Amino acid sequence: MRTTWIAATASAAALLCAACAESERTAGSVPDAGPLRRLEIGPIVVAPDPPPPISGGTLTIATVGKLELAIAADPDLDRVFIVDLRTKSVRFDIGLAPGDEPGRAVVDAAGRVHVALRSAGEIATIDPFGGEVLDRRAVCPAPRGVAYEAATDRIHVACRGGELVTLPAAGGAIVRSLRLEPDLRDVIVAGDRLVVTRFRSAELLWLSGEGVVVMRTTLPSVTVVGFDRDLGERVNQTFVPAVAWRAVGLEDGSVAVVHQRAQASEVGLSEPNGYGGSDCGAIVHAAMTIVTPTGTVRTSEPLLAPLPVDVAAAADGASLTLVSARSAVLSTGGGGVVRLDSAFLTDGTSFGGMSCGFGDSSFATLPFDAQAVAIAYDKHGRRVVQSRAPARLYIEGDIAIALSTRSVRDTGHDIFHMDSRAGLACASCHAEGHEDGHVWLFEGLGPRRTQDVSGGILGTRPFHWGGEMRDLDMLMGEVFVERMGGGLPSPEHTRVLGRFIDQIPSYVASPPSDAAAVERGRALFQSTGLACAGCHAGERFSNNLSVDVGTGGAFQVPSLIGVGGRAPYLHHGAAATLRDRFSASGGGDRHGRTSGLDEAGIADLIAYLETL
Repeated sequence: MRTTWIAATASAAALLCAACAESERTAGSVPDAGPLRRLEIGPIVVAPDPPPPISGGTLTIATVGKLELAIAADPDLDRVFIVDLRTKSVRFDIGLAPGDEPGRAVVDAAGRVHVALRSAGEIATIDPFGGEVLDRRAVCPAPRGVAYEAATDRIHVACRGGELVTLPAAGGAIVRSLRLEPDLRDVIVAGDRLVVTRFRSAELLWLSGEGVVVMRTTLPSVTVVGFDRDLGERVNQTFVPAVAWRAVGLEDGSVAVVHQRAQASEVGLSEPNGYGGSDCGAIVHAAMTIVTPTGTVRTSEPLLAPLPVDVAAAADGASLTLVSARSAVLSTGGGGVVRLDSAFLTDGTSFGGMSCGFGDSSFATLPFDAQAVAIAYDKHGRRVVQSRAPARLYIEGDIAIALSTRSVRDTGHDIFHMDSRAGLACASCHAEGHEDGHVWLFEGLGPRRTQDVSGGILGTRPFHWGGEMRDLDMLMGEVFVERMGGGLPSPEHTRVLGRFIDQIPSYVASPPSDAAAVERGRALFQSTGLACAGCHAGERFSNNLSVDVGTGGAFQVPSLIGVGGRAPYLHHGAAATLRDRFSASGGGDRHGRTSGLDEAGIADLIAYLETL
């Protein structure tokens, strides 16, 4: 497959085994500095209010009247910038309320801009000619994707809680609200159908005009030939789709998705840099996939692009460009821009190795300190990249536009998103500060589901399912340094990372459809007969203890905050749904005495859990 890499960094292939020659260290401890490579991240900066984890996809370009405008939403600064691409100047700098977290945006036929306010639960409508916020309408607790349907002059909003909300573009009340499936991400108008993606599972739901799911597309798993250092030979590794960061519609009705794949075969832990995977890849890699309206799928080989948070398609659909949002704090380079010829996507599912090409300088404007978070094409076919901290637009052809001089750079945020030099970041598995829903098969441990790190994680120590990580210092030594091949952090690095992670809020649950069922479920949960609240106690619904509940050993009691959107369940992910959690895989009456409940009682209990 032919790929082109822009905004080159030093070859990751040369860096992948940086930890291999390091001296032996005690597993789970922060190693002695000795010959170890120290964490290269520059001066420590602590933002008073740390920015949210990166979600990407915050740039839209549209022709409005005689103007070609770039609309850049900035969740760090809670602002929306309206940029005139002809004059290369900021037309309006529109301030929103603190914590609104503006995300995806669309422009309707009248030129109005509609922006999803991810944390406010609203859609803001902006006049790009006057720079005013015309309206703010509540849609759902966590709006993510937004699309405009010209045929009906309506806005569609996809929400993390599973709602798909439709409202008139010109203003007014919601005209339709469907409850589909949790974890919705992007919504796309494809002819007379809507396509909605699910974030962690990387699925596509194709809806009829009536809002009925008529087709479901699961992106393909692939086999990659890797190298086993212990055996000294090549082995086949299986990767499954995960975390669909961004999906966009193409002119022919197809949908292009940029997503991650996660290793499903065993992950080695016995040697340094065990997460480094093989060749120049890691246990997580990026991929591009196109799905046609008939369900035909073509996909790319693995791409070395940590945190592929956005994708844009050229007008003719012949080429696609994604951006990698790894932190731009290493001397070896920052965020990347990757262009892929769509003709070289394949319907095959087996690849002979990772793609490691570097060196195209056609996007030289993007400097190493620019952390790319979004991309779009202008009417001339030029790529326009949005960066954060500093907030800028970079236009292909050596043009840079400053959006704001204010920076909210935070070293904890940087570490969370930085490439460990193994081709992945903390945010690769803990996408948007939460988790990817993947169940890993770890050497010597068995299956372990990625844990959510939001909602005040520092108060839940010790860490990991087995509680073997007594604190964040120990976890950084074992996971970031040993397994990910990252540089040795100082105590201050670990402190500011912990500060950043600890302020990531838990997901807000969507309102229940049956309030009476929730109250019945609450009573059951709190009853001494079921004994749920004995372990799931306190503000986080966890006593922070390791308990054997009949699922294969003693494991840390997880918080139940946001549990309704965290499938699959249990340390091994054996329960695909909350209902499955109350089956034999859930440990029986050692895990809450629920065997005496009928189906109605289980349904009530689940209704309550989904509100936490």
